[in-house]
Amino acid sequence: MNLKIRFTWIINVFLVFLLLISVIGSVSGIYSQIQVIPATPILALTICFILFGILFNFFPKLFSSTINFIKARRKTIFIIFAIGTLCWQALLVIGLSGNTAWDPSIVTTLAAHRSINTWYPDYFSYYPNNFCLLFLERIINSSLHLIGINSYPIFIVTLTVISYLLIDLSIFILFLALKKLFNFRVAIISGIFTWFLIGISPIGVIPYSDIPGFLISSLFLLVYSCKAVSYTHLTLPTKA
Repeated sequence: MNLKIRFTWIINVFLVFLLLISVIGSVSGIYSQIQVIPATPILALTICFILFGILFNFFPKLFSSTINFIKARRKTIFIIFAIGTLCWQALLVIGLSGNTAWDPSIVTTLAAHRSINTWYPDYFSYYPNNFCLLFLERIINSSLHLIGINSYPIFIVTLTVISYLLIDLSIFILFLALKKLFNFRVAIISGIFTWFLIGISPIGVIPYSDIPGFLISSLFLLVYSCKAVSYTHLTLPTKA
């Protein structure tokens, strides 16, 4: 048992090291964007994560009481969070939907049968992996045309709404999979983090392949959890 604990500790240290590398790489990649963001939201976000780490590590009873409170009133809390999240996502859709200068807008422009010859005419020669996304978005665009909607802005808003619906569905599926694989505590902590980092973030206003990929990953994990043994019920073998 001591050997198992030592190996677990070594693996945790290794994972923390990999996590630090990922964080450093991510920050360096978005350094130019961070420079134009006011310091207040970044500071507030950093303080929230530090407070969460302090509560989780040094006040486990308080953290456990919070989890038990959520578990006891999960239906009411779920309804409140669901309504609040949908209202916030609707505000994001109304306020931020539109074109960008990146790959998502190239795909949506072609999906709407518009030309990109003066923009990036040989785009799919370099990125053929986005053909599937183009096909799916053209189906949505054609479906809108069938009901008499030919407006390109409405097409973009429709894609944005679908993106947030896929995000919400993915978070719920991920919660179910983690609850089945581990327990309610792990599922609710992961769900809160995913909701905070993805569910209420503006990422959904840019329809792209990341969001369907998130849904597919969550579905695979749910399918796996239906056949896998729960880690909370694993026991060490005993000597005969």
